Amino acid sequence: NKLPFVRETLSSLQTEVGAASTILGFVGCPFTLAAYAVEGRSSKEIRHVKAMMYTDPALFERLMEIMTKMVAQYVVFQLDSGADVVQLFESWAHHLTPAQYERFVLPWMRKLVGMIRKERPNAPLVLFLNGVGGKLEMVSGLVRAEEQNGLVYDALAVDWGVRMAQVRNVVGDDVVIQGNVDPAVLFGSEESVRESVRECVRESGLGGRHVLNLGHGVMQGTPELRVAQLCDEVRNCVYANM
Repeated sequence: NKLPFVRETLSSLQTEVGAASTILGFVGCPFTLAAYAVEGRSSKEIRHVKAMMYTDPALFERLMEIMTKMVAQYVVFQLDSGADVVQLFESWAHHLTPAQYERFVLPWMRKLVGMIRKERPNAPLVLFLNGVGGKLEMVSGLVRAEEQNGLVYDALAVDWGVRMAQVRNVVGDDVVIQGNVDPAVLFGSEESVRESVRECVRESGLGGRHVLNLGHGVMQGTPELRVAQLCDEVRNCVYANM
């Protein structure tokens, strides 16, 4: 009720596009939001929140508990407002070592998906992790159906710092993976854009359980023509022919 503009926007989109397209909602993950709250701004080190992990772990746990509950509620709110799928962004995971992520964040990501599944058991959920490379093995447990009694995210989106073939090898053939063309490629030639798409598709496996996307957002100043060419190449790709 405190975010009427979100409900109005999603409801209007749902009414307008209907079944012709999929409406994607998005929300930050608990740790990323906690980092913004503590740092007060974007930061290259997030040293304040990382210091809190070690100097006042009880406070950090309380903060993560609050953020996790709020994110779960917000995901359900977006789904009820018209979103067909919700993607959760862990944009600041690259600031954490694998050990830090496993200790301080991973348990809350398990709790988060459990909270969401309790309210919306079949809602499609995509988990994006920036800096997934060193954390791939542990994160794979969040998307494999045999883990956590099936309380998992439906797809894993990854940044461009890891090869899609490695992601596929770790998570298996049954998991949907998303990504991961380097956004900077869009500043290059048309052929470099098209070849990057084809390479990403080839590495993701030929089973089709892949959502082609950039490994992060479109960068400011990106030529619109290159974005159009990327989309065109995506539409032209046929997994069976790669």
